[in-house]
Amino acid sequence: MKHKATCPDCKKTRFLVQPLRNNGICKRCSAIRRCLAFHAEHRKSYPQLDFVDWFPLGSSSPECLVTCPHCKKQRHVRRGTVLFRIRNSKWRGFCSRCSRLGDRSYNFKGRYLNDKGYYTRNRHTFSQENLKILDSMFAAKVRIQEHRAVMALSLGRPLTKNEIVHHINGIKSDNSLSNLLLVTPSGHAKVISDFQKRIEFLEDRLKLNNLPVF
Repeated sequence: MKHKATCPDCKKTRFLVQPLRNNGICKRCSAIRRCLAFHAEHRKSYPQLDFVDWFPLGSSSPECLVTCPHCKKQRHVRRGTVLFRIRNSKWRGFCSRCSRLGDRSYNFKGRYLNDKGYYTRNRHTFSQENLKILDSMFAAKVRIQEHRAVMALSLGRPLTKNEIVHHINGIKSDNSLSNLLLVTPSGHAKVISDFQKRIEFLEDRLKLNNLPVF
């Protein structure tokens, strides 16, 4: 014998072989209630849940819309997958590309060495307080040079494009504050010319003493 049941949420009527359970709530509405209850319970522990739209296509679709916290790209993920990963403490909300960037990568060492010999760092390697100063320096860039970030943090303000940070000892990988000098483009050219004159002077001294010049 079939039992007539009306869902109190969606008001749909259906016939069931078994007696009523869950106060007559249908499967779709039951899933909606579970997701919303789970969201309210774990929202403080998992801020990534704020980037999840549980029912973008209606309750009939098994997928939810997830926004990547880093690149802001949206993708569809099955609701059951999100719930399962959160319960197992494996949910971070990042897309496949952003999950492999920077400190989220297994090979991350804190900074990158570019082709010019300068160390660069990603946005998420800085604290939120430091990002208040460095945010305008990132703009559309993925990484910024570490020596410029060190100088900006020491001054407490972002650097402009016309400000150059010079390495005093000439070692580009030495980003200690004592080795950095903030100069203008004209001042940087003067510093470079002074170094060149010094190098030429030392080379002449080596030649006078019949020593090899490398």
